[in-house]
Amino acid sequence: MTHISINNTLKPSNAPIILSENLGFQYGIGLFETIRCQYGAPLYLTEHLKRLYNSAEKLSIRLHTVDWETAIIQLIKINDLLDGIAKLKIICTNENTIITAEKFTPVTCDSFSLSSALHPGSIYLRQHKTLCYWPYIIARQQAMAKSFDDVLFTDNKGHILESSIANIIAIKGLNAFIPKSSHRLCGITEKMVFRILIKKGYSCSEEDIKIDDLPEYDGLILSNSLRGIIPINKINNISLNCLPDDFITSINKKLFKNP
Repeated sequence: MTHISINNTLKPSNAPIILSENLGFQYGIGLFETIRCQYGAPLYLTEHLKRLYNSAEKLSIRLHTVDWETAIIQLIKINDLLDGIAKLKIICTNENTIITAEKFTPVTCDSFSLSSALHPGSIYLRQHKTLCYWPYIIARQQAMAKSFDDVLFTDNKGHILESSIANIIAIKGLNAFIPKSSHRLCGITEKMVFRILIKKGYSCSEEDIKIDDLPEYDGLILSNSLRGIIPINKINNISLNCLPDDFITSINKKLFKNP
């Protein structure tokens, strides 16, 4: 039987934990983080927790006091996840802090195709990883129904922002760009990729990018905490340049090096 951690206590995953008055359950008032674990070690935990606490402060969400490292390692051990890769999820509402952990098998994918759509999320909430996630799921399902892998969100001026599950990074020569907007989630993996690219001699900055401009770049990549970076080969009916396989592989190896 798998277990979860709720407010510092391990419980069977099928134990009832949500009360009807829970505001996260009623209205989606809460935050979450998804973290990749390798051989029992959560990757970039400090960065994920910093984002969680910053959002909680700005949105007036009271977080329970948790000994994160102890709670996570206890959960990983009891769920027999010390070997290999695991998906760790932290879910926080005013009432509960829940941690789940399960085995994660990365999906082998050469590249992604995306359809575009206007960003469905509230401008005020886009920069936070909130439980109000249903619009993102619906948008991705609609894209997949058209045989795309994900959806690319844009603002009302046509500038690209992010996908439903990842950030977007554009590469041109030795320059890397992320969308210039405060109305999107700043990704942890995005930040780590920039650190790696800077060490490789790249210049990293923000830029307004429209869909029609995308063929001018050497390549676009998605960055995701579980999957690392994935090249994008197509937006709508626009074919894009693809970065060399060894570029993608080298970045992912540095992102997910064994602790």
